[in-house]
Amino acid sequence: MEFTVEELININDQFESAEGVLFERDNDRVILFLFIDNNTYYHYILGKREFNLILQNFYIESLNNIILATLEKEFVEIEIDKKEKDFPIQIILESGQVIYMNEEEHDFILEALMIQRGK
Repeated sequence: MEFTVEELININDQFESAEGVLFERDNDRVILFLFIDNNTYYHYILGKREFNLILQNFYIESLNNIILATLEKEFVEIEIDKKEKDFPIQIILESGQVIYMNEEEHDFILEALMIQRGK
């Protein structure tokens, strides 16, 4: 199942605030159960990359770091590797942090920047 960046941000937020987490891995996917309280839980079927990025808090923290660094002019460079099919965009921040992303994640950042600059 494919998720939008906005949906992954929501899942990442639920993951960070969950009272309990259970997951099962197989060759191609991860089934993630998030226990919010005694009566509420959510489950998601994620790709391994999506799950690993949620574990790293990528969708909340890393995307925000890129947006803030760009707004504060601490953005260093962006590189695009057209040979790389899945994650062709590499963003390098002034701090030295290197972040690989797909086009949808990059478009999300551009849209957020346009909204912030429009204020």
